[in-house]
Amino acid sequence: PTLPSFSPSPGWPVHGQVGHLLGANAGTHVLTPQNIGLSGDGYFFAAEFSGAGSTWSLVDSGTNLALSGTAGAVDGVSVNTAGTAAQVGDLVVALCVTDGDPSAIGVGAPSGYPNQLLQTTTATDNIGVGVGWKLATSSGQQSASWTWADNDCKLGAGLIAVYRKT
Repeated sequence: PTLPSFSPSPGWPVHGQVGHLLGANAGTHVLTPQNIGLSGDGYFFAAEFSGAGSTWSLVDSGTNLALSGTAGAVDGVSVNTAGTAAQVGDLVVALCVTDGDPSAIGVGAPSGYPNQLLQTTTATDNIGVGVGWKLATSSGQQSASWTWADNDCKLGAGLIAVYRKT
């Protein structure tokens, strides 16, 4: 899933992307993120999930945006997969990006995701990111939620992707 740009007012160019390379052969790979333009903010993060002789398939995904023109008005975001294709044992990856004025916040992995991949913030660019993963413990729709207490946050964008190894 990708949120390539946020056009609702105020329309900051903050981006969250979850990309994948399915069934990759051994060796070097080049990952090219979506062009976010000259004024865009974002993080590009790559992680490898592998297994001998396995092939990965994207089976479900979803995005959600919490946005306000008022600093401190956004104190969390939740996201659900669009469908119910997940099965027990599928890999679920969840990502949240934040944008604040004048500073960003760190959100880490969402609640219930025991494996944190990335948590970072920067007061320079006013953006933060949190990424986590888990193995699905139930079939059906998957979700992720982040909450925070902050006086500056104006944007929280949640992305979720479900992958199956065969």
